[in-house]
Amino acid sequence: MSKIGSVKVIWKTVDIHAFSGEVMDIARSSETHVSGSANVNGGQISSSTTHYAQLFIRNPVTNEEYDIEYANPKVGFRPTHKATMLWGTTPGVTKKTWPYIGVYNHTTGQLQTIRKGNNDLACIPFYNWIMILAVFVGVFNLIMGTGFLKWPLVLASIGYVVFTYMCQKKLIDGTNELMKTHSVDFGVVSQSATVATPEITQDVAAAAVESPAMAPTVAK
Repeated sequence: MSKIGSVKVIWKTVDIHAFSGEVMDIARSSETHVSGSANVNGGQISSSTTHYAQLFIRNPVTNEEYDIEYANPKVGFRPTHKATMLWGTTPGVTKKTWPYIGVYNHTTGQLQTIRKGNNDLACIPFYNWIMILAVFVGVFNLIMGTGFLKWPLVLASIGYVVFTYMCQKKLIDGTNELMKTHSVDFGVVSQSATVATPEITQDVAAAAVESPAMAPTVAK
């Protein structure tokens, strides 16, 4: 476990931590949510399925082993692949768990960002509820608004959406840059992420796991 660097995301600093090792095993699962209603005249039923991947990673040098579970995996892994799991912390803040923000496959050179974890770290508290409010206020005032407050409210709503997007983008881009120069010792060979520029695959599912496992909070 180690801190590999820090990323400035406009309004705060996020410390990036990593644990690297060999993939020992992979577990996959899925969860289906069914919603809808039915009555004498019929009804409508809908369902959505979320897929999960759980990686078991062991460092052959320290013999430490951790697991990471994340939603909608876009990067493939198999046993013997070299991997790094990434999580972020906020300096000066103490929490029992911190969200995972990405997982990197050194063998294939692919980095998957975990959108929910990046949002939680980069954005202001309650960003999701504020986003819903901002969109509602912006659209309502654009269509129905009158008076001198119409355009200031519309512009403020747009500004918040752009601010949230930029915070997340800076964290994702900053983490990607750190991984390009992060040297990893897997015991047998020393690999560097500079060998291949990571290919970013973003997890766009809003329901991505926030803190699927007890992520270490203190870098050793």
